[in-house]
Formats: sequence, structure tokens, C-alpha cells
Amino acid sequence: MIGQVGRIGINFVSLIVLSRLLAPEDFGLLAMVVAIIGIGETLRDFGLSAAAIQSPELTRQQRDNLFWVNTGLGAFFGLLVVAISPLLVLLYSDERVQGIAIALSVTFVLNGMSAQYRADLQRHLRFTAVVVLELSSGIIGVITGIVCALAGLEYWALVAQQLMMPAVGLIVAVVLCRWLPGLPRRVAGMRHFFSFGTHLVGSQLLVYLTENIDSVVVGASFGSTQLGLYSRAFELLMAPLRQVQAPAARVALPILSKLQFQPERFNSYLLRGQVILLGLICSTFGLAAAQAAPLITWVLGPQWTGVIPIFQIFCLAGLARAAHFATYWGFLSKGLTASMFRYALVARPLGALIIIAGVPFGLHGVAAAYSVSTFSTWIIGLWWLGRTSADAPVRLMLLNGLRTIFVYALCGLASWAASQATGQPVSILAVAVGVVAFVVAVAFFALIWPTFRRDVIELVSFPRLLRRR
Repeated sequence: MIGQVGRIGINFVSLIVLSRLLAPEDFGLLAMVVAIIGIGETLRDFGLSAAAIQSPELTRQQRDNLFWVNTGLGAFFGLLVVAISPLLVLLYSDERVQGIAIALSVTFVLNGMSAQYRADLQRHLRFTAVVVLELSSGIIGVITGIVCALAGLEYWALVAQQLMMPAVGLIVAVVLCRWLPGLPRRVAGMRHFFSFGTHLVGSQLLVYLTENIDSVVVGASFGSTQLGLYSRAFELLMAPLRQVQAPAARVALPILSKLQFQPERFNSYLLRGQVILLGLICSTFGLAAAQAAPLITWVLGPQWTGVIPIFQIFCLAGLARAAHFATYWGFLSKGLTASMFRYALVARPLGALIIIAGVPFGLHGVAAAYSVSTFSTWIIGLWWLGRTSADAPVRLMLLNGLRTIFVYALCGLASWAASQATGQPVSILAVAVGVVAFVVAVAFFALIWPTFRRDVIELVSFPRLLRRR
């Protein structure tokens, strides 16, 4: 939790300072390249980090072999990005994207080398070390980006930030883990890791394509400036989700994996984790959507007002993504990556088609289509998990999600209406009135709805739960 406060602070500083120092076009150029080459980053890990965490046993030689596989894959995809960089120029009709792609190809090697170090820290529940690693790399990366932006390097400031973070992360990971890989050798027991990873990376690839096809079509259809606005709105959506999703998964995956043969305890942990995360994220997005106009204007500056309606639409997707977290944990912790891959083969192409259908309606249409695709992915995922795992509590997971989304969406609407009623929606008074209205609405639903009241009590008592042995 302390680490999360630090990460939120780093992202907040980066978001505010770089948004004021750089233009939407700079962020759009980076988004153009990342949307394409990020496919290689998904394939680069090959699911081997998650396989190492989920495996009941992991020998030193197996870990060494996994390190060299990840490093080799990183080098391969780095070279592949360099080779295809001229094609990006043809896709976007902008020569600047080639230089960005070549520079970012280095990150594949750095991330490949650090993958098993990070997995080792998570496997042994060394979350303090993970926090040290992420905060140190994040701080130095942001400082690098700000210094380069002040020096007038424009979009290269963002590239420098992206390069510095994995470089620092690798150095810190080696120091914290205190092991150096030995030479690769043929040993028994490696097939499990590759089988697990193959299905997982297939699912992740389909997820990535769905998550980034909107950036590709927006960049190709509307240009770098419009993509800059779109990507900033999407970053505002993803920033709080990443702050909760990644660390929650680090804790949930190893613990649920240990409980996978104890159905009652497994379901109890899974449902409790879902309720807590749903409460945290849905309340955040409900209030953020209601107060988007003053918050974005004050934080990013008046040049980013075009982000406001796009972000408000994206908040609906944030609610569905929060509900989907527990489904992902259920698949992964039970080792059901083959089933998750088959589910992704159905749900993700459908989501991509929905997003493409929104292109004729402009940026707002694409954002709305993305939100619809996210809801469809969540519902199909729950149904598929129920088919695969007979003891998964999918009915309760669905009810938890629908209840929380419904309540906080209405609370957000009440907050927006209260702010509008002041006659000065972009003012401190309007925000204060909106926040009070949101809290009152939550209290009202907790009073009249016993199940939601239990959810609120669960969320409020979470810090006390963390202090217990």
C-alpha cells in the first residue's frame, strides 16, 4: 500500500509536468509506435514469468534456463522492431516514428533480462523489494523525461523516459535478487513452463490487440494530434487501474495458486479481493467522471479540454475492467491458461470488431465502442470460467460486479448533477458540492441495500485486515 502511494505520486507528477511541457502531438507519436511494437513486448515474455510464479516448484537450473529464454526472446523482438520500423512510416506517413521505434527496441532486451528477476521477487512474496525496484526506476525515468523536455527534446523526452525505466529496473533487480544466471542446460521439467506460457502468451496477445487496435486506427485515421488527445484520455483511465491491478495480481496470483486445491478458502479469498478492488476502482471512476471537467482543466491545462468527454466515456470501461480482474485471477491461479486462450480467441476478436465499428463516429465513437467491448469481454470471461472450473463462484462474481457498477454509476451521476446545479461546473465550489453529493449517495445506497452495505464495510475494514497476522 505504501508503494502504491509512491507510484501514484510518480505518475501524477509525470502526468502533470510532461503534459504541460509537451504537446498532444508528442504523446501521439509515442502512442503510434508503442501500439505496434508493444505486440513484441507481449510475446517477449512468452508467459514464462507467470509460469515461474505459478509453478509449485522451481529449481535453480530451471530459473537459469528461463532467464536465457527471456533474454533471447527480447533480443529477437528488438531486432525485429528495427527491421519493421520502415513499415511504420508507410502506415502512419510520418518519418519520425522510425527513429522512435529503433530507440525503443532496446527496451525488449532490458525487459527480457529482468523478467525472471522480477518473477523471483514475486514468487517469494518479497513485495517490499518489488516496491523499491519500481519506485526507483519510476522516479529516475520521470526525472529523465522532465529534464529532456525542459531541454526542448520534444517527443524524444518521452522516449528517454521509456528507455531509462527498464535500464534502472534491471540494475536494481540484480542487486535485490543477488543471483547471476548460470549457463543454460538441458534439464527435466521445462515442458510445463512452456506449455503454461504458450497458452498464456496467446491470450495476452489477443488482449493486447484488442487493447491497442483503437490507437492504431485512431492514429491512421485522424493523425498524431487527435491520437495524442485519445491516448491522454486512455492514460487517465489506465493510470489508476495499473496502480491497483498490477500489485493486486502480484499478491493474488501466488496466494490463490497455493489455495487452488482448497475450493472454499480459494473462493473466499477471490470474492473478498474482488469486492475490495471493485469498491476502490468504481468509486474512483464514478467520482472522476463526474468531476472530469475541472480536474482535467486544472491538472493538464486548458489545451487538453478535448480529453474530457473521451475520458468520461472511458470511465465506463474502467468499471468493467475492475470487475474483470477476479476472472483473470481465477484462470491464472488454477493453471487454466489453455481454457483462457480459447476464451480469448472468441472474446477478443469480437471486441476488436466492436472497436473498429466505432471509427466512423470519430474519437468519441471509438471510445464508446471500446467501453462496449470491455463489458462484453467481462461477461464472456465469467461464463467461460464457469464452464471450465465447476467450483468457481462465477454467479457471485457477476452479482458483485453488476451491483458495484450500478451503484457507483448512479452516485457519479448524482455528483455531476449537483456540480452542474451550482451554475459554475469548473470551480472549487462545484467540485466540493459534487464530492459531498457523491458521499451522500453512497451512504444512501449503503443504508437501503444490505448487500452493498456489507461491501462498504468490507472496503472500510480493509486496512485493519492488512494489519492482522
